[in-house]
Amino acid sequence: MMLPTRILAVEPDAANAQALKRFVQTCVTADVLVVDSVAGARAALAQHTPAVVLVSELVSADDDVALTTHVRSGVIGRTLPILSVPAMGGDENEAPVPRGLLRLIASGGTLADGPRTQIARRQAALRHALQAIVQALPAGATAAAIVPQRPRAPRWKGDNISWLTRVTMPLGLEVRLVNISRSGLLIESRGRFVIGQPAAFELHGRLRVVVPGRFVRATASAADTGLHLSAAIFDDDLPLFAPRAAGAPGGVTITSDLGEVLAWVRAQARSGLRPERIRAAFELGVQELVGARAVLICGAPAQADEPGDSVCLPVPTSDGSEAFLQAIYDSARPPSSNAFEHLRAAATLAADVLEIEHAARAAELRA
Repeated sequence: MMLPTRILAVEPDAANAQALKRFVQTCVTADVLVVDSVAGARAALAQHTPAVVLVSELVSADDDVALTTHVRSGVIGRTLPILSVPAMGGDENEAPVPRGLLRLIASGGTLADGPRTQIARRQAALRHALQAIVQALPAGATAAAIVPQRPRAPRWKGDNISWLTRVTMPLGLEVRLVNISRSGLLIESRGRFVIGQPAAFELHGRLRVVVPGRFVRATASAADTGLHLSAAIFDDDLPLFAPRAAGAPGGVTITSDLGEVLAWVRAQARSGLRPERIRAAFELGVQELVGARAVLICGAPAQADEPGDSVCLPVPTSDGSEAFLQAIYDSARPPSSNAFEHLRAAATLAADVLEIEHAARAAELRA
């Protein structure tokens, strides 16, 4: 007996879970299972392999990484696409979002669509991705072969952003940043914010950025502490955390020193350098250039074995998979502004290194 196509979603908020289930059922014909935790998702995956896994913005960064690692580990038997779930619904009577100076600050001087339009666009992208995945399955294609139109935005834990010291809102209200991506953030606060309420978030540190947005979700913290988790969507994508498209450095300057590192790695690969050494060769070259204790190209930010500063930047992979360039510094020798620019450029070049590594592995298998 052929089992129906299943879509697995992880959504901790009960109201959003119902809205998400209704939304998915308007997009495709499938059995939609919504669970409220990563543990529930793992149990469901052990019983039935879905066509796709949907992950809510309210899932913590740690749980998101744990779930992604489990899905990618091979335990399930095949790789599954993982899509981010945007906000569902939206009150038509909500107050208009303020425009003007704050939006100009966040968008670099270019006004873009408002939050409601942004939500509609993200929902449309999710709808198209789901339809492409489900429609391709009967023809014999695997779900993993379908690339979503908009890959998941990498989320950064607030504690792992070395330059960020605090996050405040209007009137100086300080909140704890749980995680942030190019499209929104998750904060923890004493008070509960109203869904649909516009807000301006100010990121303090080496950089100072004001980002306007709107609250789309709110729930009590898992622990009985009186704290609340609130998710907000930005009016415009935040460039600081947006991975750049492959082949488009977008303002990144590739210095001659860094170019020589990549050229040397490429030449070594052509001369027969083993695939497992290619990435390490680039990492060591960048490490020497930026004065870090260690430099890694990794699938998820690594925990440093000793105290120190960590700079982690997204790598613009060609297949949309998540990869990061992480530099770890001693506390007594923090990264300079010049080193930060080198690392931004190195993150762009790291995509080429991964391609070189992939080609070398393929050639080794053919030999």
